[in-house]
This record gives sequence, structure tokens and C-alpha cells, in this order.
Amino acid sequence: PLYPQRVTTVYTKRHKPAIRILAQLGRNTVPLVQDTIVIYGDNGQEYSPQYVSVVRDFYLWA
Repeated sequence: PLYPQRVTTVYTKRHKPAIRILAQLGRNTVPLVQDTIVIYGDNGQEYSPQYVSVVRDFYLWA
């Protein structure tokens, strides 16, 4: 069976409604990690460092 390991709520900008929820599943039972990611930085034009890291990791492991 697969167990939830991480749940990430994704927002386009701060103080806006969430647009996605990412779930990471694994074969081991570990404490569930819950966090948030904002896609655009405070200036609204550049991607936030968190978002860049998640996208890079996803495509490396996909």
C-alpha cells in the first residue's frame, strides 16, 4: 500500500485562493508533512524559489 507522506497547497500569489494540492505518497509510514508554496514572488513577475525547486525536482524524478 501507499501512504501519504507530504501534502503541499499551491497558491498563485500570497492571499489568493489555493489552486492545487500536491500529494506525495510512499511505501513507508512517516509523519505527514504539510506545507505551502506560492508560485509567484512578491513582485508578481518572477517565480518564487520554492516553486522553481519543486518543479525542478518533479521533472528530475518523473
